[in-house]
Amino acid sequence: MMKKHPRIRTPWLTSALPALALLAGCPPSEPATSPDTAATAQVAIPPPAETGGPAGEAAPANSTSPAAPEVEAPKMEWAPADLTSSPGDSRLEPAAELVKKGDHANAKAALTKLIPELGTAASLDVRMAAHTLLGRTLVAQRDLKAAAEHYATVRGLWRDPKAATAELAALGGDDKAQLARTARALNAAAEALFFEAEQRRLLAEKEKMPAYTGSGTSESVLKYVNKQIAPWLKTRRALADEAEKAYTSVLRLEPIPPPAWVMASAERVGRMWSSLMSELRGVAIPDNWKGKGTIPGTDISREDVRNEFYSSLETAISPDIERARAAFQKCQDYSKKYRVQSDASRSCDDWLAKNPAPAATP
Repeated sequence: MMKKHPRIRTPWLTSALPALALLAGCPPSEPATSPDTAATAQVAIPPPAETGGPAGEAAPANSTSPAAPEVEAPKMEWAPADLTSSPGDSRLEPAAELVKKGDHANAKAALTKLIPELGTAASLDVRMAAHTLLGRTLVAQRDLKAAAEHYATVRGLWRDPKAATAELAALGGDDKAQLARTARALNAAAEALFFEAEQRRLLAEKEKMPAYTGSGTSESVLKYVNKQIAPWLKTRRALADEAEKAYTSVLRLEPIPPPAWVMASAERVGRMWSSLMSELRGVAIPDNWKGKGTIPGTDISREDVRNEFYSSLETAISPDIERARAAFQKCQDYSKKYRVQSDASRSCDDWLAKNPAPAATP
């Protein structure tokens, strides 16, 4: 329990607390459809590897989880999740193998030649897989502009999920073949949506907290909080909101989002808000608050005034902390719901274990 000094509210701290109120979070806005253009930024898209969970397991149709899609979940065989293992057409297999091996130069050449040859004669899932594999290859080569074009093509091919699902069903075949095609198309669509969201997250995280360069006086730090931190945080939060909306589109993928991509998206959202909180906790404080002893001219301990300030800071940013916790919890809920684990779900479990929710006030 933090010790509170009866005279802790120094004139500067009294002035600083309203400034900290500027850091208070705003409630998340409703998810909106994001445009297909993506900002150019470095991004890595490792296909989320799934472990556990029986193949072909039915997802609950009427889940009470707030993260569950509002559509009936069909029986879906998700394995293999990675398109390099199941591209859907023998003509794609050599290029997919090159992507899996990391031979992106030859993979790009093969896919660039093959995609026009496939044309519209190839099934929808195969076309989506081909463009996705080329997008992934271009990402590895840091050609984000070209990658964005191919991922936009994939999103466009699944823009009308009902029509796309019907087109795949019309190809016939047994249940296993039909489910494999749908799973392939959904994994491609999820990766394309995830790519767009990653661009937006990285754009938000490029907005770094302004460095403090003042004299270390109370007045200088207060001016820094009011004039630099507050406007920066407003911009950063707005960009993070847009990124979260883009990740949410993965969760809303119909007829059912691939669990591994859902967990990867939720983990990224949680990490994005958690990273912002870590930056804010490093905000500058006046020099005369540092170290031990009392503040000159007072009988107030430096430790007490620091504790009061950081306690107020935590209160101000608590809405953002809860957004991080909600995202990590959503990731964990999906992992339990589908009985699937991944690197993303383990990361979410780890964060939640280290950052337990505060005890409810009686």
